Amino acid sequence: MAVLVLVCLIPAWLFGVFTSVSTYDRDRRVVEETLQTAARLQLALLERKMASVETALHALSLSPHLDQGDFAAFHAEAQAVARYAQALNIVVLNRAGAQLVNTLMPVGAALPTQPPPFFAAIADRPKPFLSDLFIGPVTGKPLIALTVPAIRDGRVAFMIGMSLDAGQLGALLTEARFPPDWVAAIIDGAGTIAAGTRAPERFVGQKTVPDLLDARARAAAGIIETHAVDGLPTLAAFSRSAQSGWTVAVGVPRDTLEAQLRQTLLHSMMVAVVVLVLALLLARWLGRQISGPVSALVPLAIAIGHDEAVSARPLGLREADEVAAALARASALIRQRTTERDEAHDRESGLRHANAELEQFAYIASHDLREPLRMISSYIGLLAQRYGDRLDGDGRDFLEFARDGAKRMDRMVLDLLELSRVGRTSEEFAPVALADIVASALENLALTIAECQAAISVAHDLPVVTGLAGELERLVQNLVANALKYRHPDRTPYIAIAARREGAEWVVSIADNGIGIEPEFHERIFGIFQRLHARDKYEGSGIGLAISRKIVEHHGGRIWVESAPGGGTTLFFTLPDAGFKA
Repeated sequence: MAVLVLVCLIPAWLFGVFTSVSTYDRDRRVVEETLQTAARLQLALLERKMASVETALHALSLSPHLDQGDFAAFHAEAQAVARYAQALNIVVLNRAGAQLVNTLMPVGAALPTQPPPFFAAIADRPKPFLSDLFIGPVTGKPLIALTVPAIRDGRVAFMIGMSLDAGQLGALLTEARFPPDWVAAIIDGAGTIAAGTRAPERFVGQKTVPDLLDARARAAAGIIETHAVDGLPTLAAFSRSAQSGWTVAVGVPRDTLEAQLRQTLLHSMMVAVVVLVLALLLARWLGRQISGPVSALVPLAIAIGHDEAVSARPLGLREADEVAAALARASALIRQRTTERDEAHDRESGLRHANAELEQFAYIASHDLREPLRMISSYIGLLAQRYGDRLDGDGRDFLEFARDGAKRMDRMVLDLLELSRVGRTSEEFAPVALADIVASALENLALTIAECQAAISVAHDLPVVTGLAGELERLVQNLVANALKYRHPDRTPYIAIAARREGAEWVVSIADNGIGIEPEFHERIFGIFQRLHARDKYEGSGIGLAISRKIVEHHGGRIWVESAPGGGTTLFFTLPDAGFKA
């Protein structure tokens, strides 16, 4: 028994020594992966901030005040956007680079006529442009600017730029809460430090180290050993944006890293030695106590392997008795799970069959059912073309009625198909930022909003919910489109989107100042093909709110309406909170 114990312990001891020695490299790889993840995350936060600024500037570029030359009105509009985006200012440049509007200056004040340093890069550029760090001509502070073109008649008419204080970029790094010894920096496309966690008053505006410039020129991401701008040897990870060329670098001083790794290595070796010594002392005694009862467990395990029923009997060792009881429970559980698996397989087969039938229906609805409608429309068109001049006014009206009916039937078939697809997806629910969903939906409706000259108010504190992004975007788009369609003819359309917390869910509201709905129709509007107005007054198939209700119910929520004729309408729906824990 002693020889057996030693034979078992010697390989274990050797393995412990090998594991302790390899701990250094493993922990170093963990640190490198942590640095790379931190760099990628900070770059993603930077790009997200720039994307929100770009969205705001695109919206401003569509302002009718620019086309009318009403720069005073545009100045007020831009000031509101600047406050919302926490920007230093918003500037409008003409094609020569002269400032027409600067929200830091009052309307009518003399503005710089000299183009900004980066004007050559944005002149006649049809795409947004993120500048490198520069000194603002008005503030004298280090700034960055994101500029978007205002396109008119296929050419750049104005350039609208938003300036951000470099300190805002530093706030992104501060909010990351890196360990005190770590260093992080944001580097612009020219290699200049735009923000940093270590002595930003010294290093912001200076060039970063040559090693990092060379590394980012070769690859979009990586890890290097270098010296930081303050001269400390550092292990650093970097990630470079493919769009802007900006880079985020996160590093840890080499002395700090090696001290941590040495401490981990020493701890691992001490633990290994202690465990092996204790194991050597206890192995002989435990071996004698365990060998008999363990041998008695072998037949039970073999019986389970043959799918036979197993019953526990006392073996004289508490642990062995517990294992025997566990084997008996496992045997019963395996037999139960086998039965449940067979039943689940049968149910799954039924579901696959049902899904196959649904897919077949979708094919029929999208092809076979629409084919006769296309044929009817085609022949009606031929009748009108060949015999239209032989028909009187009533005959031509009848043909037009038939053609319109075929088109509406085709639209109904497509809408029914879309209704049937809600909830039939393998995609799993995930946390979704409702602000992003609303932004995407409003972007899809941008042309309609502009045509209606509607004012849209979106709460700044929209939550993160649990759901499917695609379905939620369709839901918001449906409800906002309805609000625009049923606008009041004597009022400028106004739509407000907000949300409030109620327990484990969020209640989202979309309110408008439109024509309103009679109380007796508050439930009917969510039915399929339910219309409250004549088709020649408001187009549509009457299925949009039915799709909206199905999306909400697929997310485990409910939807309802509060409205009065002429007093506007508010649609409410609930969604589960992504961060709620029971």
